[in-house]
Amino acid sequence: MRDAGYVIVTHVQAERLRVKMAGAREDASKVEERVALLRTELVCTQRREATVESYVSGIEKDLEMAKAEAFVCDARIAELESRLLDAEDRLFKAEEGDPLAESDLVKSKEAEGTTLDSLGRESASATSLKIALEKLRSEHATTLATTESSLIHFQEGLRSARASRVPFSWFCCLSLTREGNSAGGG
Repeated sequence: MRDAGYVIVTHVQAERLRVKMAGAREDASKVEERVALLRTELVCTQRREATVESYVSGIEKDLEMAKAEAFVCDARIAELESRLLDAEDRLFKAEEGDPLAESDLVKSKEAEGTTLDSLGRESASATSLKIALEKLRSEHATTLATTESSLIHFQEGLRSARASRVPFSWFCCLSLTREGNSAGGG
């Protein structure tokens, strides 16, 4: 009887062990599936990061180009301001009866066909151009500020995603939505 009882107990223990092993296999299979999903997600995240890094690089290049254009614009404005001051100074002296200024106007008229009236028109034209260029410089400043803000935003998001190693799609979608709203005035 003891042997029979021992055999029964052994069978019961073996059955329990089989159940546990089946559960362990199922758990191992789930873990393998999870690992595969995590590997796929990691690859996708790395690709998204590469895409964003490329986008950030493009923003940096745009920023450098905008700064270069702003520098050229500033130089052109300075040149036009200098010409404007010179023209206004000659015009003022000629109106005051300065012989040298009148002589300069005569020479200018002989060399370039410039008259007192045309000099005034040149002054007015330079003033209009100065106003237009000031507006352009203001627009450049706005573009630089917006581009720098976008660059900082993407860099912070990229650092955050790398630190947390979480899926990056939410950040890309949120960033593009914010940029779209900014571009659309909303």
